Amino acid sequence: MNMKKAFKVLTAVVLGAMLLTACTPATPAETTKGSESGAKEFTFVWKDTDITPGKDCKKAVEALGTDYKYFSGADCAYEGMNSVYDYTDVTIYAYTDKNGTDEIISIVEVKGADLKTPEGVGNGDTPDKIKEVYGEAKVENKGGLLYQSGNIELSFFVKDGVVSSMTYAEVKGE
Repeated sequence: MNMKKAFKVLTAVVLGAMLLTACTPATPAETTKGSESGAKEFTFVWKDTDITPGKDCKKAVEALGTDYKYFSGADCAYEGMNSVYDYTDVTIYAYTDKNGTDEIISIVEVKGADLKTPEGVGNGDTPDKIKEVYGEAKVENKGGLLYQSGNIELSFFVKDGVVSSMTYAEVKGE
């Protein structure tokens, strides 16, 4: 499978999972594992633009430019839309607010090889480095580590012993 086709399939799977997750309530076991990481709120800044979940998506997209692929679909949980802005190094997932007017960032997927969190962890780093910077994870398994601070979950996905991607996700309903 060529890279473009593989990317399209991966994007479709991630978007489908996001839409299904929005319609499936979390069980208590999924939301109460471990304790929260530190008091610091997780943020993500790319190209001098704050693209942290819970923030205004339109402002971020305007600042980042138009070099993205766009996908959208109806939200199954309420009357609104979900949107995906797929840049080369970062993918931004957003939803419309209750009024249907403002887009709010829900998930930021960090794929770029050179991108790092503000705390200095990025793709290619080991789980040991993640733990050195963030401490014990709320959830840890062979597929990665998950941390939560405030209403943001920061997930590090590990493949072949190193971080392959990271996501920042807004947590609701806890």
